[in-house]
Amino acid sequence: MRASAAVFAESSLFKIVARKDPNVEPMMLRLAPVPSVPSQMIRGTRDATAALATLERTFTLVCHDAVTTAIGPALVRNAQQLAPGVVFRFLAEAAADTNDLRYGSTDLEVGSAQPISAEIRFEAVGHDHLVLAVRKGHVLTRGKLTPARYAKARHITISRRGRLHDPIDDALSSLGLRRLVVAAAPTTTAALQFIRNSDLCVAVASGLTGDSLSELGLTAIRIPFDLPRTQINSLWHRRNDNDPAHIWLRDQTRKAIVRSLK
Repeated sequence: MRASAAVFAESSLFKIVARKDPNVEPMMLRLAPVPSVPSQMIRGTRDATAALATLERTFTLVCHDAVTTAIGPALVRNAQQLAPGVVFRFLAEAAADTNDLRYGSTDLEVGSAQPISAEIRFEAVGHDHLVLAVRKGHVLTRGKLTPARYAKARHITISRRGRLHDPIDDALSSLGLRRLVVAAAPTTTAALQFIRNSDLCVAVASGLTGDSLSELGLTAIRIPFDLPRTQINSLWHRRNDNDPAHIWLRDQTRKAIVRSLK
């Protein structure tokens, strides 16, 4: 296609789409083309399952590392059985908010983030609660764990931005307490290694990290004061609302999270 024809085609496409969605920008059309999917999936016939076998797609997921660890193996394993042409690219959460969903470089974000614009859809796919992870034989596993004992322990925070303060500190402050934070780890995986052979402790999501705690021989203790549950969300751009392959991705992700939280 000649350059002038290409520009005309893009301009015409933009005008057509813009009439339905005034928030769409030309840049979005260039960076986020609508992917093709097997016709059986589009028609929604009984051949949809068979169509997965011919689907060729690379999905990019940006997830909290605990989410990746919890659901990544199941997603890949199921795709190998149902849709062997599907490839997953798992990326870590960025240190700052991005427009990757808007511009199509990311297909799905999974974590505790909320949408930052109306064009981003989201679904609450589960809830988890925090527990205190420690090594076996840790002093906090003996006797009653009170808020005061909790605060006196040496803590690790988990923050990709390196924050040393989080909602746990706010809850302790309301009780007139302040905990001792000695380090911030960028991921849950790193934090669990920090505490594995030390007297450090870290608050982690119970359901998402349950298998990791068991594999590392760590103990989970109930936190002795009230904390809000963490909502786990899936976020995607609205252009993918009716994309059959993306619907399948969201369904597989939802099921994997639900299983990990049981």
